[in-house]
Amino acid sequence: ICKEINSLILEKRDIPIIISIAAGITTSTIKNHITQNNLSNLQNHLNIYRAMPNLCAINGDGITGLYGKSKDEKKLNSSSIVSKIFNSVGEILWVKKESDLNIVTAISGSGPAYIFYIMDVMINSAKELGLNEGDAKKLVTKTVVGSGKMGESIQNLAEQISKVSSKGGTTEAAISLFNKKNLNLILNQAIKVAHSKSEEISQD
Repeated sequence: ICKEINSLILEKRDIPIIISIAAGITTSTIKNHITQNNLSNLQNHLNIYRAMPNLCAINGDGITGLYGKSKDEKKLNSSSIVSKIFNSVGEILWVKKESDLNIVTAISGSGPAYIFYIMDVMINSAKELGLNEGDAKKLVTKTVVGSGKMGESIQNLAEQISKVSSKGGTTEAAISLFNKKNLNLILNQAIKVAHSKSEEISQD
C-alpha cells in the first residue's frame, strides 16, 4: 500500500495527509516505508495520522480514536480535516500517546464484537425459553440501545446495577451468578488479551 501511496505523493504538490486505519501499524513504520522510496525529502512534511474507527461508523454511531498532528498548521491544519472526516461517521477521541490507540482498539475497536457476542447469548437464551427469533431479537436490541443511551449520562454504573437489582429479585439472581462465575474477570482478561495483541502487532 505504501508503494502505491508513494506514486500519489509524487504527483501532488500539496503537503500530503496520510490516514491509516490499520490496527497496530505505527506512524513511524508508515513514514519509514514511504520515505525510503526516494521520498526522504518529505520526511519532515508528511502529515501521518492513525485512526481506529469501529463498525458502528456504518450507521453514523461510531467512535473513532485518533492520533497525529499537523506538521505545519499555518499552511495546513490537517488535524481539523481529519476530525471533520471522522466526525461524519460518529464521535472522535484524540489520544496524546500513540500507544493509547492499542487501548482504543481493545475497547471500542473490538467492542462491537463483544456486545454482539453477549446479544447473541441473550437472543438464544430467549429462544430456548420459548420466544420466536423476531421477538427475542427485538427485546435484546432495544434493551442494548436503550441501556447505551442511558449509560452516557450515568456517572456510577455499579450503583445503577444495584438499583435495577431488587433484593431477592430476578436481576439480583442473575448478577449473583455472574459474580460467582467471575464474569467480570473473564471480560477484563479478554480485553487485556486484545490490548496485548494490538501491542504485539505494533512491534512486528
